[in-house]
Amino acid sequence: MSPKVLVIDDDEVALDLVEEVLAKDGWAVTKSTSTAKGLEMLQFTPYDVLLLDYYLEDGDAVSVLNKLRQIGSTVPVVVMTASDSQKVAVQCFRLGAVDFVPKPFDADFLRIVARRTYENRGPSLRDSVLRLLQFSKHRDDCGVAKGAECTCGFEAAVSGAREAIEGLF
Repeated sequence: MSPKVLVIDDDEVALDLVEEVLAKDGWAVTKSTSTAKGLEMLQFTPYDVLLLDYYLEDGDAVSVLNKLRQIGSTVPVVVMTASDSQKVAVQCFRLGAVDFVPKPFDADFLRIVARRTYENRGPSLRDSVLRLLQFSKHRDDCGVAKGAECTCGFEAAVSGAREAIEGLF
């Protein structure tokens, strides 16, 4: 199965270039020109990697990273930016970005960062705990009758946490 990447950038040329570069390596590339549409796509489709432009017409990477944490998304985020500000980098890393790609980007560097991010995307203990916190009131709010199979994602969250813990030993 091809790794899936969502690219959020308000520059159509950049979107097409990213798609061209990654599609050659077998990536299934989905593109969005707005943060709102991109966040909606993330809620309904599991992506392996998110490539996110820092400056967007309807927001910035900081607001998207904050929203991703609020909804409990654990998709690894690579921020693409033309800014060389260390403040921007530090801010994004603190909010969970895993890497940066400078713009304009080198195609080989983009491939390396995307592949490395994909290969290292396993569940982290931090992300697993964040997902579990969403279900802290699971039994009260699930709505699934006793004995029925849970469909709200609780079992997947527990499984991810177990996998992350086992990965520590």
